[in-house]
Amino acid sequence: YKAARRQAATLLYKLYRAARGSDRDFAGLRFVQVGEDLIKAEQTAALESLDPAARDAANGVVLRARQLTDALLSVSGPDPDKAEAFLTAIDTVTAYHAIDISKSLPELTFRRLQIAVIRNNTPAIDRCVDQLRAMTGPYTDAADRLLYRRAQRLLEAAPTDTSAAREVVRFGVRVLDA
Repeated sequence: YKAARRQAATLLYKLYRAARGSDRDFAGLRFVQVGEDLIKAEQTAALESLDPAARDAANGVVLRARQLTDALLSVSGPDPDKAEAFLTAIDTVTAYHAIDISKSLPELTFRRLQIAVIRNNTPAIDRCVDQLRAMTGPYTDAADRLLYRRAQRLLEAAPTDTSAAREVVRFGVRVLDA
């Protein structure tokens, strides 16, 4: 049963990634339904012991939580609370099993940035931006585009706000450079 659920989650995630428009939202929500149940079981197994099977379950949690945060934050109705819970699950199992996730840090930081933007949490946004600036790669560029779109929305809402205009220029220049 667990193997079948893992396979179903893998297939649903691939469908979600390949889908466009409203089909993407539907596929993302279907994946979240299956993946959420699976990650709970994997997290329980990961935190039961330090044996190889538990470590495999912990690696499964990391993979599935990354996929789930992608789906939860990329659909038209994002769910930052669930996404944050999955990021916490990653932190928990990686600390328990001393798993190196340094290669995934740009992605995880970008997901935290998405959550901060959804919540309009300026201190968290600034913290994530600073962390991403220390890294390079596609998530840094994606962060610039995300923050540029946010700045545009803020400027459209308040056309006389000079701080919003500065943000449009700040991130617009970075987007153009990329």
